[in-house]
Amino acid sequence: GGQLDIGAEARGEGIEIVVRGTGERLTLDPEIRRALQGKLGEGEVTSRTAAAWMTHSLAQAGGGAVLVESGEGMVVLGATLVA
Repeated sequence: GGQLDIGAEARGEGIEIVVRGTGERLTLDPEIRRALQGKLGEGEVTSRTAAAWMTHSLAQAGGGAVLVESGEGMVVLGATLVA
């Protein structure tokens, strides 16, 4: 069991999207974290990290960014996108 909360809000010239997950055994894979943070080169992208890498790339191309925070039993993913 766990909980997933999703929110979105228009702010000024952009949109903020936040996904927060909590659960006893919830973790974020280090390679997916690196892909979301833009720390993987194109040659390091695998089928497992492709969606995360694309998420970062699209946000960055549109003048936005991806935020990744995690702790024991909690993961928060956020994105800012320019409208």
